[in-house]
Amino acid sequence: MSNVRELRLETINTCNAKCVMCPRSDMTRTKGTMDEKLAKSLIEQSISAGVEKICFGRFGEPLLDPRLFDFIRYARSISKTVVTYFFTNGSLLKKRADEIMNSGVTMVKVSMSSLRKEVYESIAKGIKFEDVKEGLKTLLGQKQREWRLGEPSLPGVGLVYISLPENKGEDVREFQRYWDWQGVDMFSFWRPHNWNKSKDYRLNGPRVRCDRPRSGTMEVDVDGKVVPCCFDFNSELVLGDLTKQTIEEALESKKVKDFADLHARAVEDESVMKGHFCENCHERSVDVRPFYAVGWNV
Repeated sequence: MSNVRELRLETINTCNAKCVMCPRSDMTRTKGTMDEKLAKSLIEQSISAGVEKICFGRFGEPLLDPRLFDFIRYARSISKTVVTYFFTNGSLLKKRADEIMNSGVTMVKVSMSSLRKEVYESIAKGIKFEDVKEGLKTLLGQKQREWRLGEPSLPGVGLVYISLPENKGEDVREFQRYWDWQGVDMFSFWRPHNWNKSKDYRLNGPRVRCDRPRSGTMEVDVDGKVVPCCFDFNSELVLGDLTKQTIEEALESKKVKDFADLHARAVEDESVMKGHFCENCHERSVDVRPFYAVGWNV
């Protein structure tokens, strides 16, 4: 199946937070959940074709979907080696900790961009800092208990810290030391995205080639539409419709091939991007704006 190695499946696109760096405030497409039969078909098709990873989520809070762990278990029933993961704002970790531990999910990635309540809540609006902190500790505590009993220690737990004006001057080393001691498995320190002009966090510098068309990732929204990447949060540039096509048919379509060819040609001739959805995307530029947080080494 072409070179796709990862499927990103949006089973739900509703959320209980209004994070400042998220483009959901500009998202106009219909909110809802993916048809269960379609979701399972896409999981099965992708694994059969050799996909190595499945991310359950795009622009919603995955833990709001009561079917999330059924989908993860379904994927694991087909393949014991496929990597499954999801991103979460962490507000429901404590409530669904037992399900997480029993689902077989490979990795849970939690968005958390401060150790300080007032800073955190100015970023993740609508979410209580204590709920996320206690949820993380509950999940990590269960992992540690299972490890002591000699049980498998899945899932891995990762934290995603995004450098923002709200946490400007914070030392990410303090953040990492605290959560490393609690048992977090991995840390990701990110610059925020511009989301194709929805935000203004990055400052475009010299042009570079976007690797998204070659990255091996397929993104599918809640309605089964194939879009080029996560920056298309409103599904404006639809490359396929998996309610009418198989994954293989979508990947081999003229739309997908033309899109990849356009980005390849733009390396030599920037004018071909004039008026295109991707024209001003920061993934096609070097970000020349400095980090807000300190202690950054990535």
